[in-house]
Amino acid sequence: PSVPVLVLAGTEDRHALPADVERLSAALGARARTLVIRGGGHLSLRAADRRAHDAALLALLEPLRRPSDER
Repeated sequence: PSVPVLVLAGTEDRHALPADVERLSAALGARARTLVIRGGGHLSLRAADRRAHDAALLALLEPLRRPSDER
């Protein structure tokens, strides 16, 4: 089965450069979602944009949610 993948990077990331992230996403194909967070470093993505970071994670996990998970 195809597993969804979220590829995260930041514009200030010196380890995962935007071009590398785009190549990785392209190699993963349609199952990959990519988010590049403006101002985010390798370990500071959520701090740079908590709303975008959390929304991307929730969108990735939403299809896995069971009806019994509703609160």
